[in-house]
Amino acid sequence: MEIIKLKPLKKKHKISLLSKILSPLIFILMVVAAIIFCYIFLMLILALILIVSLIALLFWLFGKRVIIRKF
Repeated sequence: MEIIKLKPLKKKHKISLLSKILSPLIFILMVVAAIIFCYIFLMLILALILIVSLIALLFWLFGKRVIIRKF
C-alpha cells in the first residue's frame, strides 16, 4: 500500500517542479512575444502613416504645380 501511494507523489512532485520551472519561462516568453507583437504593430502603423503622408505630400506638390501651370 505504501509503495503505491509513494509513486503518484513522486510523479506529482516532478510535475510540480516542471511547472514551477516552466510557468515563469512561459510567462516571460508570452511577455516577450507581446512586446515584439506590439513593436511590429506600431512599426506597421508608423510605416502606413509615413506612406500616406508621402503620398499626400507628392499629391500636394504636383497639385501646386498643376495650379501654377493653369494660372
